[in-house]
Amino acid sequence: MDTYFQAARANLFGHVSFLQARTPGMLIRDMGGAVLVDSGLGSDTFNKVLWGYDARGEAAEPEQPEASLRAAAEWFAGRRPAGLLDLPGRPLPPATERPFTVWACAGDEWALNRQRLFFEGRGYRVGERESGMFLPLSQREARAPQMPEGLRIVPVRTAGDLAAFSEVMAANWNPPDEDVKTFYKMTEHVLLQSVGAMRLFVGLAGDVPVASGELFVSERGNIAGLHMICTRELYRKKGFGRAMTETLLAAAKEAGAGLAVLQASAEGEPVYRRAGFLPCGFFVEYVVAEEILF
Repeated sequence: MDTYFQAARANLFGHVSFLQARTPGMLIRDMGGAVLVDSGLGSDTFNKVLWGYDARGEAAEPEQPEASLRAAAEWFAGRRPAGLLDLPGRPLPPATERPFTVWACAGDEWALNRQRLFFEGRGYRVGERESGMFLPLSQREARAPQMPEGLRIVPVRTAGDLAAFSEVMAANWNPPDEDVKTFYKMTEHVLLQSVGAMRLFVGLAGDVPVASGELFVSERGNIAGLHMICTRELYRKKGFGRAMTETLLAAAKEAGAGLAVLQASAEGEPVYRRAGFLPCGFFVEYVVAEEILF
């Protein structure tokens, strides 16, 4: 299971930092066992601290955990800690206060509890807890996804497709989060490449964008991560999420990946188990304790 857990961790953290690392005005910094990811926008969806990870994409124990966590919090509070300097051609985002969360992971319950105590003792609490899951694609036959009536799923290839995808993502908030739309517009130059590690899909009911999904391919094309699978509230319980999952798995197999990984909520885990996925560790998002989640 440890190998699958490591694959899921590397894929998730690669997915979280991929666009920010390739977009001017955004920031990636290795802080010694933690990577600071800053979009420069006011959405914590794109502002993260990746805990136990380095900028090479490998697992790394934080060298000075308290100092790294404090420096990240100072950065997102609008203060520039020592050592975070502009790089040639890549100026830092403006020093303004922005929300952020910390993504961390653990291979078992003992490590998870130890980690939780560390963060709770420094003013953080659990925002989300998800199970890492994996599916060897050799066990899955190649087959066309089954589409519910009225749904069609297309790969994002044009600016219009990308705007539709971002509309679905932004609708996870009420009112819709305009920073989400801004983020995908800013990263259009990466996402609309003909071949890339990050591949987006949007589901349409007629002309209405109703579902989204992302395939992130890592480990030289061998690991396929399923991310950003969501359905707009008015269109849920129609099988759209299942159809998106099947579409991503079919795309992963077509791309030659040998393993699919994802992170599942408590509600989603039984659904993915029925699809053949098995658990492999825990992924936890920590938020500043006084932050109110909606």
